[in-house]
Amino acid sequence: MRAAYWIEKTHLMDDDEYICSACGYSSDRPHKVCPNCEKNMKKIKYDPSWAADEDELVLIEKWKDAEAIAVHGGQAHYARLGELKKEFVEKTDIERFETAE
Repeated sequence: MRAAYWIEKTHLMDDDEYICSACGYSSDRPHKVCPNCEKNMKKIKYDPSWAADEDELVLIEKWKDAEAIAVHGGQAHYARLGELKKEFVEKTDIERFETAE
């Protein structure tokens, strides 16, 4: 059975939505196996298609707490992203919002 993946659609005011790449099934969370088509799900891909400008990339990340953000910022891939941004990114705006869960 060929594996599929979840497409994560981030919504600003609602919970994220996960769409199966094989059958289009929509879920409020990723599963190891799609409940609809029973494909093994290997990874999550983000869908930034709601960004308004093709020269603009908007990332929305949800973190458990400040410690989790600090761990993420200390990873090697995060340092590499910083190097790439110096070469290719004109401007970066970072905004942090607290949510009540």
